[in-house]
Amino acid sequence: MKGWDYNLNLEFDKYQGIKNWLRYKICDLDYDCDVSKYAMEVYVGKYEFLSNGIVQPQYNNFPSLQKWNRHNLKWEIQVNDTLYSGDTLNSFTTPFNRFANEFISKISNKKFKITYIGKSAYDLLLKEFDIVFSDYNLSQVEYSREILDYFDKFATLTHTIGNLFPVPLYFNRERAGKNGEYEFPDILLNSIYEYYLNEDDNKRSFGISVINDKTKIKKTVNWLDSFGDGKKGWDEFIRVYRFSMYLDENSEPIKLWSSHNIKNLKIPDIGKDFLNYLSYICDCIEKRGKEIFDMY
Repeated sequence: MKGWDYNLNLEFDKYQGIKNWLRYKICDLDYDCDVSKYAMEVYVGKYEFLSNGIVQPQYNNFPSLQKWNRHNLKWEIQVNDTLYSGDTLNSFTTPFNRFANEFISKISNKKFKITYIGKSAYDLLLKEFDIVFSDYNLSQVEYSREILDYFDKFATLTHTIGNLFPVPLYFNRERAGKNGEYEFPDILLNSIYEYYLNEDDNKRSFGISVINDKTKIKKTVNWLDSFGDGKKGWDEFIRVYRFSMYLDENSEPIKLWSSHNIKNLKIPDIGKDFLNYLSYICDCIEKRGKEIFDMY
């Protein structure tokens, strides 16, 4: 029970982490946190292979592409003839959309206008958030309140340095998949694990199969090979990127949920598996962020 001075208006303005994320998504500025100037400066300061890099506005060397960075809010790192950008390890958008759409379909409440959550509906969801996710509605779907609580925590962590990592400039776009379905650390790390450790060339190529452009495949190979090959390359890649919290005791990637792999990308239904997945990644993001900033 709250104290005598508790302001009951706070009951109708919860989940500020999610609401701030929604405001970020509907903002007109062409701004991405993982390619912000601050993120680039952290990458240069905390990743030894980028320590001599030059931080500059993205597409600085390609005038024809500068229309995609019209406010100069996106940045890159140049190391010799290679350009590096940033990527987000755990997608917030993909699982949140999945949860919100399933939740809305379960409660079938006609008191709000939203029927489907996607980018075009984020502004409407922000306006009607406290109606959609009212205490009553949350009480109607088991685990939904706990899941939403973790999404609020995830929203505050998603754009912290523990959920971001530097990659060759093109990689973040290619790695995402058509609808962000590959933007999960177990999919990424299992693919790279196969590249380093599978002796079968056909299976080894699976590690870079999400990159369709042949010239970009070559750049991906060069990037991964710069850390070494085989088990030593894999171990060095994990060390440099501080990804150990996503591995088991055998240094193999941990599945975010039991059936998750590149051939089965379906996110769990609302329930305990979904809740456990969110709890796990929030812990991993915190641990990795602290490790990057040498807090252990």
